[in-house]
Amino acid sequence: MDTLEKIIYEFADNNDLLIGICDAKPLCLPEYALQTGDLPFVSFTEAERTDPKLSLPSAESIIVIGAGYKKNPKKPEDEQRGTIAAFAAGKDYHTVLKELLCELRSLLSAHRKFECLISVDTGALPERELAKKAGLGHFGKNRHIIGRKFGSFFNIGYMLTDLPLSPSFLETTIFDPCDGCNLCVCACPGHALCSVTSRFAWERCASYISQKKGDLNTQESEILGDRLYGCDVCINICPHNANVLSSHVENIDEIYPKIKDLSAMNKSEFSNRFSRSALFWVGKNVIIRNSHIAALNAVNKSG
Repeated sequence: MDTLEKIIYEFADNNDLLIGICDAKPLCLPEYALQTGDLPFVSFTEAERTDPKLSLPSAESIIVIGAGYKKNPKKPEDEQRGTIAAFAAGKDYHTVLKELLCELRSLLSAHRKFECLISVDTGALPERELAKKAGLGHFGKNRHIIGRKFGSFFNIGYMLTDLPLSPSFLETTIFDPCDGCNLCVCACPGHALCSVTSRFAWERCASYISQKKGDLNTQESEILGDRLYGCDVCINICPHNANVLSSHVENIDEIYPKIKDLSAMNKSEFSNRFSRSALFWVGKNVIIRNSHIAALNAVNKSG
């Protein structure tokens, strides 16, 4: 094994990461992934989303990492609480993955000078497609990648580089990790998944709705439930995630905040509480809106 590849895989082992390498040739995305005109939070063109060289003209390889996280523990029933998805618990994963990729860049730079571009949720390329191409896992019906180590409980980042690295994975057969299972399709709060076409109705996805700006209509509010940010329903019910450990948190309010503590937050209080969290970018108004809806849904449910 070449020195650089060895450094990459040892780095993954030392940091308990999924890692893979793929070439920087244009991606062959399915039709549903190319409908960029209406996709939320996507501002890149089809060409930018499929051709790595439009992000880094010298790109030859892409290093993709997956950092695992744990399930949320059971929600307390002591009082009204909202829910923050497990991927957003603790320190902002954008910061965590960027720090890891920067550390890997430093290790590789000690052996050879190279160009690179690091991205965690900010680049043009679809990260889950890269994760699949690099061998981190396969798509489930819920459009999450199911990996060999963390199930679907991992966040993804990548490094575009002009280093001519050997790919770690070449897919030669079509693999279906779901094998007829429709648990996530049936459990989805907004019925956003389709077991036949693999299409994803993002406008009915609770995670999307929790991040959407502005007022929500009645249907969206019902789908939102008690969620303040994100939704774990489709990955919690997945059999591949049955053995993923639950987190043990000292402060349960970080994952299940008390509604009364959120509903009247000012800008300073919001910043103090969530500035290191992945949900900070959606802003105070969205979180307060979601907390009001969560409280109303709790009353309607109890009544």
